[in-house]
Amino acid sequence: MLSSKLYTQDHEVDGRLTRFPGKITHPELIEVVRLILSARADAIAVDPLSAAGQFSYIFGTRHLRLLLCPKGWVIDRTDNVESVRHEASGISIVFQNADQACVPMQGPKALHGKGAAAVRMIGNSQGVLFPNGEIPEAIPPQKLNNLNSAVWYFCVSFNNDEAQAELSLPATLNGTNFGLFIERIFITLDGDDPLISGKRTDDTGPAEGVPLISRK
Repeated sequence: MLSSKLYTQDHEVDGRLTRFPGKITHPELIEVVRLILSARADAIAVDPLSAAGQFSYIFGTRHLRLLLCPKGWVIDRTDNVESVRHEASGISIVFQNADQACVPMQGPKALHGKGAAAVRMIGNSQGVLFPNGEIPEAIPPQKLNNLNSAVWYFCVSFNNDEAQAELSLPATLNGTNFGLFIERIFITLDGDDPLISGKRTDDTGPAEGVPLISRK
């Protein structure tokens, strides 16, 4: 069984994130989670039961794009999957509401499963590492570095007014949900921080710059 590469310590996380195009930082991703929690706090009792989850998806996708598009990434909607993509490297990131995050022995699951489009995206990207459908216990770093396409998921889980997040690279889908992961980068949050407890921030306006749209 494939053993996921976990990045859990701050220095490991920082080092791995700087390898993404535009040099994503740990504090930037924490701020994305803060903004999602702020949006979720707008859901009230008279809203549909799914309102908080819908807000998470909408604002998670929005703030990932607002963070990354000024760094050279573009909006991508290939196969009706909303993501943000870096064309030169082929890396895509998709926002995902998850059941849990940052649990070392068990990877996150999508709350509502994944469809055929996700199967195709993952299969056409990191799926090329497993041409015979056989997943090894480990993947040589050189093979990962030579990928010209990879689909990552920014998985965020919510427990009342608290959140945990990880940026993770699935190896496969097991039926309609994530199976094994190649890498998992833990975006650890301070539960005592009032900005992580669902309180609104004052700085929720859009970032400067107009995102580009990439159509396949």
